[in-house]
Amino acid sequence: ALALRVNQTLKELDLSLNRIGNHGSLEIAKALIANKTLTRLKLSYNKMCDEGAIQLAAALKTHSTLIELNVQATGIS
Repeated sequence: ALALRVNQTLKELDLSLNRIGNHGSLEIAKALIANKTLTRLKLSYNKMCDEGAIQLAAALKTHSTLIELNVQATGIS
């Protein structure tokens, strides 16, 4: 997640099937607040559940470039 915070060129990131849980989604959410270039983020088939979704949603309030967020099959209800 630290690399995502400082990266200024990455536009798409696929982290599907990486066993990311709620803690990992919190770190990704923090990174999204700082990152201003990412347009697509795939987090499908991870284990973040509702808590992770809440963290990501809060980060998206300040992230204006993200146009696609895939959270398919993550346990979010």
